[in-house]
Formats: sequence, C-alpha cells, structure tokens
Amino acid sequence: MPPIGPHTRSSSRNIEEDDGRARLGPQQGGRTSSVSKLAGLKAAWIKAAPERFISPKQIADEIRHFLRHDESSVYQRHWNFHHEDSAEPSPIIDELVPLVSRLIDLADYKGKDKEKRCAAESELLKLFAADPVVYEHFLYCRNVTPYRFGTFVIPDEMENTEQEIQEIHNRWSVLLGRNTFKTGIREESAQIEYLPYAMGLEMQNDDLVFLHQLWERFLDHVIEQHNAFYCVNNVDLCFKNILSSGKPLAYLASPSQLERIAMFLIVRSTEMDFVLSTFFPPPNFTSYQDVSRDPEDPYGTKLSISSPARTWDIVTASTYALTFERAYVKEEITKHFTPPYGKVFNTLVEFIKGGYGRGTPLERTVLAKGNGKFIDLYTTVNDAALTYRRTKGTRGLPSHHMYSSLVSLVRISVMAIVTENSSREEEKKSDVSRSNFFVAHTADIDRYHKQAMLWMFHDNDDFISVLNDRVRSQTFYTDPEGICSLTYIPQFQNVSFLRRFKIGSKYYITADGLPGYDTDFHYLWKWEFSLGNVVVDKMLLDGQILTCLRVDRELPKFFCTGHYPILAGVDFKTGKELYIAAVRREVDSAWYFSTISNGASSVTYTDEVGEEHMARTFFVLALRHDPTDLPPQDVRRRVGAKDPTGPIFWAEFWPLKDTNCFYDDRSRDDRLLESFLNDMHQRNIRENIFKGLY
Repeated sequence: MPPIGPHTRSSSRNIEEDDGRARLGPQQGGRTSSVSKLAGLKAAWIKAAPERFISPKQIADEIRHFLRHDESSVYQRHWNFHHEDSAEPSPIIDELVPLVSRLIDLADYKGKDKEKRCAAESELLKLFAADPVVYEHFLYCRNVTPYRFGTFVIPDEMENTEQEIQEIHNRWSVLLGRNTFKTGIREESAQIEYLPYAMGLEMQNDDLVFLHQLWERFLDHVIEQHNAFYCVNNVDLCFKNILSSGKPLAYLASPSQLERIAMFLIVRSTEMDFVLSTFFPPPNFTSYQDVSRDPEDPYGTKLSISSPARTWDIVTASTYALTFERAYVKEEITKHFTPPYGKVFNTLVEFIKGGYGRGTPLERTVLAKGNGKFIDLYTTVNDAALTYRRTKGTRGLPSHHMYSSLVSLVRISVMAIVTENSSREEEKKSDVSRSNFFVAHTADIDRYHKQAMLWMFHDNDDFISVLNDRVRSQTFYTDPEGICSLTYIPQFQNVSFLRRFKIGSKYYITADGLPGYDTDFHYLWKWEFSLGNVVVDKMLLDGQILTCLRVDRELPKFFCTGHYPILAGVDFKTGKELYIAAVRREVDSAWYFSTISNGASSVTYTDEVGEEHMARTFFVLALRHDPTDLPPQDVRRRVGAKDPTGPIFWAEFWPLKDTNCFYDDRSRDDRLLESFLNDMHQRNIRENIFKGLY
C-alpha cells in the first residue's frame, strides 16, 4: 500500500493508551510500520520531478502545495496523522514521491553544490517538522535508494540507531498533535526543527516545566554551535512563538536567557529581526491622551516603548537592554568579524556603527543609541529597579556605577529647561516637556538622587529651582507609568500595612500575622492580656512611599541622620526612639520585622515559630521622598495618628479603634484579627471569673 495522503489515515498508526499516557509501539504503529506499505510505489520513484522545479525552495513549496498546507495548521496535520481512520491512498502521492526524492538527491552529502545541498537539507528538515507525511515519504524514498542523510538531532545523539531516530520523530509528532509530552518515553531530544512549533503550544504544569528544560538545553546547544562557528536556525522563530502563545517571558525569554545567547544574536543579527525588534525597541516620546490635561502641559510627555509583540514599561525595557549590552565581548566579536584598519570594537555600539551593524536589525534598536540620553536613562532606571523592585536597598547615595549617567542626563535636561534653547515655540514646549520627563525619572527617583543633584549643582540657582519643582515631582509621582509607580517594593504591594503589637513593655512588628509564637511567648501573651497591657496599632503603607536603608559590612551601622526612618515607638526603658528594621534570610524568603535604635549594628528578630535570631545584614524602613515633595495628604486621616513620620503614622486598632483611619480596601483581613483578639479577651475574662469563684 502506498503512503497515506494528508487527509487520510492508516489504522496501523495506532497510539496505545497505558495508564492515561500515550505510548507509541515501536513495531506496531508510527512511521516504522507505514514504511513497509510503500512498496507499491516503486514505479512512482521512476517518475522525474517536473523540470520547472530547479531550486530546493521551489520543490519544497510544491510539496506544501500538494499537501495543502495552507488549509491546515502544523498541529492539525500531526493530530490527523495519528488519529484519522484508515482510508484509500491519496491520488497526489504519485507526484509527491518524485518531489521528495529530488530533494534527497539535492541534499546528498556528496553533492558538489554546497549551497544547494544545504538549502535542500534545510527544506527537508522544515518539511519533516511541518508534516509527518513528508517524513514518511522520506523514509520510503531513502529505503528505495540507500542514502546517507544526516539526522537533525543534537550532536551528542548522533549515535542513535535508525529505529531510535524514527521513534524520536514520532514522539515529537505526537507532542505537536496532542499538545502534551505524555508519550510514555520522557527522554525527548531538543529537535531544532520541531522546537519552534512546540514553543507555540499552549502548555501548563508539568508540560511547561519539561518544555523549559528542553529550551534550556537548546540554548546551551546554540552557544556550543556558535562557539564552533556553526549557525543554528529557528532561534528567531522560537522566540516569536513563545510570545504569540502567551508563555511567561520570565520562564522562557528572560533577560538572563537572552544574555546567554547575546553574542550569537549579535553575530547573526541579520537573521534575528523579531528578537531584536521585540526585546530592544527604541523608545519614543508621546503625549498623554487625556482630555483633562492641557496639550501644552510642560509635564505632559510620556515614553512609549512599543515592539511588534508588546508594549514595554521603562523598567522592563531597561532591564533587557542593559543586561544584553553587558554581555558583549569584544574578544569574541573579532573571531567572527575583522575590524577595518585594525580597529577594535570595544563596545556594542562601536560594533553597530563600525559598519557590520549597519542595515541590520541591530541598528534599529535602542542598543545603537550608545551613550546617549536613552542609555543614560535606562542605566539610572535599572539601578532604581534593583534598589526597589529587587530590594537591594540603598545606602543613602546613588550607586557609583550609574552616577555619571545620572549627572550627564540631569545636566542636559535641566539646561534645556533653564535656557529653553529651541528657537521655535512648538519645539520649545516639546523640548521642555521631554526634559521634565528625564529629570522626573532620574533626580526624582528618591530623595537621595535629588540630594546628590542638589549638591552637584549647588552653585547654580536656576538649576536648583528646576530640581525643586514640586509640581513636576508630584505629577510624575502619581503617574501609574511613572518611575515611582514602576519601582515599588514588592513586599508592600502584596501586604500594604504593618501591625505593631505592644505586649507589656515590648514592641512586636509584623506584616500580616501574629508575632512568632512559642511557649514563653504564649504565657507572656496571656499574662499581659489579663492585665490589659496588649495594644495593637496599624500602619498603612504602599510600595512606592518607602525605601530600604541597607546595613551590612560596607555600612556596618545605622545612623538616622540624613534620613526619615519610620518610627516604631519609644523604648520604655531608655526613652530612645525605635525604628522599623526588616530582615531577609535569602533573596526570595519571607520578611521578618523588628525594631532598632540609632547606631545599631545588628538586629534581633523573632521568626514564625518564636525563635530569636540575630542578623548583621538588615534594612531600615525610611521615607523615599522628603515629605514636602509628596502630594498633599488627607488631613482627616491624621486624626488619632501615633508616632508619625511625615505621611506615615500608626493608628489605633485594638482594643480601641481609630474610625478615621481604617476605610481602606487593603485591610480585608482586619475582621479576622479583631475577632481573634476579642475572643481571647473574653476568654481571659471568663478564666478570671472562674479563678475568683474558687
């Protein structure tokens, strides 16, 4: 029986079900059994492919036309291949076999035309992955005319037997048809031609985890082949399918993953249009489309960073761009390109502008901007993201590695505002608005960036006036796309309040739970409860109003001078102010809160099981901005405020409750805590009554 057409199936290609998992029998079903049914087509082999088909691309396109690829998706073809019932052979097979055999001839490793040989091999590989019917015909044609054709497995799998290779192809076909890896045999290969289609599947749970493992292996293969001066196809298509299928970028297209293959992408930039244009698009200025805002508003400019796939915010865009830029290795680039006149491309922008990057997708990215305004902006914003969103913390000064970018961008922007150096009125307004954007996203990141710039330009009154523009700072502070909204502290986005338990003469600070509980604490809790010495207060926060002052080996002690640390209360024994400290054992671990005094070099905190620990690396919570630079506060919320620090204050929660301070959507679990405290209070009353009776 001849091969089966694109819309017919042989019942022998069965998929056995075992414990809910699909398993392909090696001797019954799959392509291996189908090949034996092709003997009746030897006559078709003799027919020559039409003479009008000269190039491998023409032949491959004709195969696609015969198999009607424009009427079905890759996934449908693989599904039909394994699931349709038996039917008569398709009449197009007589013309399909000569076409496949012609491609095989052109891909012969003994062929003299290397370019045509490589093109034919590439087309065959694409067809195998796009339609299992083509792979079936390839096996038949190869058996009729013995042919040494290299498989496209990872090099370390070249020792696989013919049977194993066919099973690998079969498993990938089942994967694409069923949208699952559950094929019984979990040792899949990162097949280069199949992988882009796999990246386009909608997956979750175990399948997504396994796909991630294959993807990581594929990226390693890309690096190995690049180092060996071989090109790997389909990298651009893989990333395109990752985004189109909605897979999480942090899992499959993170900045660190792009950093790993950065040199490959740079060297092969002419073939990587989607990756480069998607992850490194050049930013553009636009105006807010808000009818309530004046079109001539000097603070009405925003940054638009759009790519073919999505729109980026400035924090995400800067993370991708700077991580990629740092991966550039000048010594490696000279292995692939010879700089003219012995010039060395020390930086990526030198490589792009030096000739080899011109006319390529690299030239149309933000990476080609070099040391201009946008790269300075990205450098400053990325540092703020590390300080806040990655919670690296600050030591009270801008990071030294980005200080030059900060000064350069602020100087140029403030100068443009002061001098209004554009001659045309409409250009002047646009230039001032853009300059205000740059200042807001650099000097206004926090009070430490602002103080550094005030000190830098302290002898220029005009510059100082611009830096102290409260309208600008407050406008961008409340902007959901502004730097302060984007560089928040995740801990306080998730749990936007702190609780202070005063038990006897000691303070316990928690986020959303009770203080750590052990036997000693239990007795202390009950005893103080019976005496009425338990008071609970609450402080509402948000992720953009605080900063974390870092104390570690580089800055071994905390001093409150020059900061606005958040008051936790007053030490009942010494009368000293206490401030809120936070500790993380690991980067992604839970936060533990405690109190410290001025000059502290360590902090003692209690974990969730009531055990005490001491740490010398910790954070002290403080205001991110000077209170005068923040938007006006609602005065009514200050009624009943306790231990205030600017706009931050403690308010009574239990046993008395400050009714003016607790109408907030972020306090949904307050009722549970209040009920627990009331029940415990009533229990103590009953116990005291029983004790009095006896």
